[in-house]
Amino acid sequence: MSGTANRTNAELAGQGSAAHPMRSDGVQQRPTAADSALPMHLLLTGRRVVVVGGGTVAARKVTGCLAAGADVVVISPQLGAALRARVQRGEICWAGRDYRPGDVAGSWLVFATTPEREVNTAVEAEAEDLRVFCVRADSHQNGSARTPAVARGSGVVVGVSSVGPANPVHVIQVRDAIAEVLAGQPRGPRFLEPQPSTSRPRLGPSKRSLRREMPGSSVSR
Repeated sequence: MSGTANRTNAELAGQGSAAHPMRSDGVQQRPTAADSALPMHLLLTGRRVVVVGGGTVAARKVTGCLAAGADVVVISPQLGAALRARVQRGEICWAGRDYRPGDVAGSWLVFATTPEREVNTAVEAEAEDLRVFCVRADSHQNGSARTPAVARGSGVVVGVSSVGPANPVHVIQVRDAIAEVLAGQPRGPRFLEPQPSTSRPRLGPSKRSLRREMPGSSVSR
């Protein structure tokens, strides 16, 4: 058997590769720059999504998944007020306990949103083993998926993410500028020039203007 075939079999067995070595926590290392990602919209209607964690970040993820028609399961010993209300209305299923191995099985997407890095790493590792996409709220570099800032209007959905290191202020302001265009109320043909994440982004002219304005928009994160 050739060396190439041996390497391929090792990768299929989950042992990593020279291009994607294993991290010290046992999860295969992947490229971290957002420009290596594939932008995509997920169709989650009727599909199981697991959210591990019960705080404000989890609540935001749940809101987006419910809007997409997903069947949402939240795993957390405690819930914030917003999620408790959703449980009472029968909008989500709630497992009132800590995460356990096996909780990711059967899901299409999982969000790790707990304040405990070790728990989020364990969720990510299980998701990786099961080939389930995982979003980690505590780490822009880890996980296998990211949720963009979203602007919607007149049948158009636009998602905005950072390229390279996380820069949420820049992302949100670019999203808001796009939302203005979708609402037909642009403040001028401009976008935000990226700045270091520790600096305040500044406004600058765009290389091209968006020529068509569309009424009605909404934004989400």
